[in-house]
Amino acid sequence: MEYKIIWTNLAFISLDKNIELLREKWSEKIISIFLDKIDVFSKQIENNPLHFPKYTEHPNYHKAIIHKNISIFYRVDNIRFIVYINLIWGNKQNPNHLLKLLK
Repeated sequence: MEYKIIWTNLAFISLDKNIELLREKWSEKIISIFLDKIDVFSKQIENNPLHFPKYTEHPNYHKAIIHKNISIFYRVDNIRFIVYINLIWGNKQNPNHLLKLLK
């Protein structure tokens, strides 16, 4: 069964923030590679949302590391076949802030 992917407002905001950070330090080519990785991730979870492990600090979420510096946190609704992408997270940020955002 293919799952529907829904991006939350926080996911869009955090994606924009990460793109801004990439734009400050890197080229448009790197941004394009980053967005391609997100597309690959989306296709993976459409067909197999449990592919990535649960986040041990907050088991309602799964954590997908799409780059050594970037993770995506998402929730799965197996009853409605929906995956909610909640947050694009820079792994060098304060993890205490992450837990607040995932509540």
